[in-house]
Amino acid sequence: MSSTFFPGASGGYTGPGIPDVTRSNPIKQPDTNNFLNTNYFKLVFGRLPTMTYMCQSVSMPSFSLGSVEVPNTLGVVPHLAGSRYTFGDLSVQFLIDEKMDNWVEMFNWMVSIANYESDVPKRKGGEYIDPRDHHSDARILVTNSAFQPKKEIIFQDVLPISLGGWEFNSVDSDSTPVLGSATFTFTSMRVVDFPSQSPGNIVDLYTPPDR
Repeated sequence: MSSTFFPGASGGYTGPGIPDVTRSNPIKQPDTNNFLNTNYFKLVFGRLPTMTYMCQSVSMPSFSLGSVEVPNTLGVVPHLAGSRYTFGDLSVQFLIDEKMDNWVEMFNWMVSIANYESDVPKRKGGEYIDPRDHHSDARILVTNSAFQPKKEIIFQDVLPISLGGWEFNSVDSDSTPVLGSATFTFTSMRVVDFPSQSPGNIVDLYTPPDR
């Protein structure tokens, strides 16, 4: 019987060592039928412990790879991978506590990066810190349906670029929590399996900071 009767029985060349998935007829079953829910996460940000504890949402940044057009005499222009990787911004929303500790954490970090009101570095009694201390790392722990960490999304060289404002309103009859927001840029992002750790270490990741 001709192979043309079988969908996917023929396919194009994909390169040395790269399997042609169009030739694979059996459908692989997934390891789990559970879906990832929006609340299956925990933000770990050592430099911002109070903001981390009050975190409400994290917007995963976009990720793209540019391409290079290959000039030719044909009407169709082929594209090759050859440009730079581009990340979107990492955005976090958090409830602001009544002492404003978590908002102040962010504010002080941003003030310490540059000469906000002073040109004197901190080592000489000023406000801003050494450029080597501008950045921080951050992680998102992705959990399963039992809320056990399974994956880590690691952001390296995180730098704050925006701290959102909010509105006080005396007209509100009900007490409404104030929601703050912060935006970060970063150098690179990696997704890895959550490392095997003792139960005690895992609990430490979920322990709120002392207040």
